[in-house]
Amino acid sequence: MGSPGRAAARTPATFVAALVVVVAVVAGLWGLGWWQRRTPTNPVPTVRYGATLAQARLVAPFAVLAPAPAPAGWRATSVDWTTHAGKVSWHLGFLTPDDEYVGLEQSNRTPRTFVAVSTTARRAGGSRVIDGQSWRVLLSPSQRALVHDGPGVTTVVTGTGTLAQLAAFVRTLR
Repeated sequence: MGSPGRAAARTPATFVAALVVVVAVVAGLWGLGWWQRRTPTNPVPTVRYGATLAQARLVAPFAVLAPAPAPAGWRATSVDWTTHAGKVSWHLGFLTPDDEYVGLEQSNRTPRTFVAVSTTARRAGGSRVIDGQSWRVLLSPSQRALVHDGPGVTTVVTGTGTLAQLAAFVRTLR
């Protein structure tokens, strides 16, 4: 049998006190984890594209487009322009308020080649007239694209957004 001192230590009050300590530790650990889960951050930074747009417009042999203004709540997340051997490519990417991606791609490269590298949408989906211009619709399970072949430039608006979002974006381009 145990000593009388050890038996006295096993009173209901001691048990409750130990239980309170365990619950406090678990609650503290859970609370720390909860705090981390409730403060999500969007890892995609917003970019400013005005200076890059101005540079591209000086160099490109076609009218470089950008939204003026961007749809409400949309934020630019990527911008790039490249030039090589007289071929210019312009890219401007956005996230919509519901985190869908919409990208603007333009180039004076061969249209077929440029479209193939600009979007994964491949299946023909008809055409749409937007502000008097005819745009081809391309579809895939994960992307949609609107393609306009102009004189000396191909413009592709592509992304995970709906065709309505892509068309709304096209209407802002200047």
